[in-house]
Amino acid sequence: MNRLIIFLIVVLIILSGVFILSKKKRDYVVDDNYSDENIVTSYFKDESGKYALHYPADWALEDHSFKNELIRADLFLAEITGIQIRIMDYDGRDQDRYIRGYLNNFEQDMEEHWQGKATNVEKNSNVFSKTNCWKLSLDFISGQDQEWYFIHYLWFRDSDVLVFQSGIMQKYQQLYEQVIDEIARSVVMFD
Repeated sequence: MNRLIIFLIVVLIILSGVFILSKKKRDYVVDDNYSDENIVTSYFKDESGKYALHYPADWALEDHSFKNELIRADLFLAEITGIQIRIMDYDGRDQDRYIRGYLNNFEQDMEEHWQGKATNVEKNSNVFSKTNCWKLSLDFISGQDQEWYFIHYLWFRDSDVLVFQSGIMQKYQQLYEQVIDEIARSVVMFD
């Protein structure tokens, strides 16, 4: 009798494992540089924001898109890293000029709020094929000597800009910058 119970428990464990593994494989509709080898496994679609993305299953997502406000979603992993997704107005001006103004505003907000200093700002345009995306990165040290690494992605569209504002505790930059890049790479825009 004990052998039968042990046998049934082992069978249930094996079947549970097979079920879980079968759920992890998903069909993706993503950028042509994206591959199934990536760690991104969950899906979020913002119908009114007209974008969708994939993200790691162990990250939390708070959907605010139903409010139809500036902040569309918060995507995060504990207090280590996260992305705040926003949609901002775009007046059609030169993108480089828009980026300079955006960075200036962000740096001022961070310096006023956290009494710190932003340094080592980098900007790159057209970081993904088939998209009009900019990647911005900067280091930030708060007034309390907390070190953060910020990465922002901006996708320019006709009348708005889809923005990812992400932050990583500096000591985790090596681990999570690639993950945030993969999430950004998975973004698909639609009409």
